This record gives sequence, C-alpha cells and structure tokens, in this order.
Amino acid sequence: MPQRVYIDTCILRLVFDEPIPREVAGAVGALCDFDDLEFVTSRKTLQELLNHPDQVKRSLLKLIYRVMSKLPEANLVDFVPAFYGAVMFGEATYGGGAHRPDPIFTKLREVFKKDDAEHIFQAAKGQCRFFLTVDSRTILKKARRCTEQLQKICPELQFVTPTELVAILRHNTQKADGTDGDT
Repeated sequence: MPQRVYIDTCILRLVFDEPIPREVAGAVGALCDFDDLEFVTSRKTLQELLNHPDQVKRSLLKLIYRVMSKLPEANLVDFVPAFYGAVMFGEATYGGGAHRPDPIFTKLREVFKKDDAEHIFQAAKGQCRFFLTVDSRTILKKARRCTEQLQKICPELQFVTPTELVAILRHNTQKADGTDGDT
C-alpha cells in the first residue's frame, strides 16, 4: 500500500518562484523514484496557487495541481445534532443542531497559523504519512518545537523536508532489505 505524502503549496511554487538549492532539487527527484509513494494535496493548495501574482505561472501551477491526486476535502466545521447532552443549552433549537470546528483543526490552530493548520488538517484527515514542505519558518520550526503536542493531535503525520524524507525512505528500504549495517 502506498504511503501518502502531502505536498505543501511551497513545494509546487519552488518550480517557478525561487532558486532551488541543488540538494532540494535532487531530493525531490529522488522522491519521484520511490514507487510506494502517493503524492497528494488538497483544495487549499489550489486556493493558494490561484493567488499567484503572475498569470502565466498561475496557469502552469494550476496544471501541476490538476495532475496531482487530491484528498477528499474534510470539513473544518462539523454539524452536531441537538441531542440531549450533545450541545450546550441554548446553542441549538430542538431538532436542529450546531456547527462546531473539528477538534483536530482546533488543536492544530493552537500551534499553527490558520492557513498552515488547514493544510495539516487535510493531510491528517487524508491519512497522510508525511507532510512535505520547505517552510521552515511557519511549519517545520513549530512542528519540531511542539512534537509532543502534535503526536497527540496527528500521531501518524511526520513533518519533513524533501532531503529528510529521502533519508527516511532510504533508511527504511535498507532495514527492509537487511542492509542496515547494524549486524
């Protein structure tokens, strides 16, 4: 079964917007050689790509988005039926209900800014194993600083750069092949 890798918007924008360090470009190329990876993203990525200031680049980024696998969009807000004990008194009419933010999204908002939390929420709900990003300032540093908290919120999700993911996958492949070097 393939491992899902959520592609953050900044990875797609690398193609057009920034000089890509050789190491990162090489790692992205190496990731494409792993057959057991499924690269996915969400509608949130499309929303961000459509804000690109350059119309030509925006069109090409839309094409890249279209050929990627998309996760079914998970709702940030859930509808809770108004059963006795399910909602607070006065929150909803009898027979109605109330809208509440998903608890996972609410907890992610305690760590990340809203846009980043939405990406991470979609990755967690989409059963992704890895969250691939080069956004060290607003995602990776916070993820590393709040590792224990994130293990409780989305325990299956690892936050990685392309080079880190290649190292993890190569290590796992060596262990599976019995060539780990520990013997």
